[in-house]
Amino acid sequence: MLEVSRQYCDETVLTLDDVNGEPYEKILGWYHRLKQANISVIADRTLTIKHAWEQANRGDCIVVTGKGPEMYQIPFELPTCSDLDTIHYLKNVQEGSIG
Repeated sequence: MLEVSRQYCDETVLTLDDVNGEPYEKILGWYHRLKQANISVIADRTLTIKHAWEQANRGDCIVVTGKGPEMYQIPFELPTCSDLDTIHYLKNVQEGSIG
């Protein structure tokens, strides 16, 4: 996924999803070693999606990979339980339904 993202995307943000028992610090260490000009790391998955949401312009496409329809197994900053839920939450915040 990283190679495809590097080839076709203006920006790639690496984030945590299911760590499957691996220490967070270990995974983040791997991610930080992959950082380059257009690759960054945001550990919190919901804040990563929020970052992409806020950086996107009309006509841009945001691709969120890794989780699919699965529920989060660890808690994140935003009060959401899946990637789709996070996107709906951000849309509601943007529309003023959530303060």
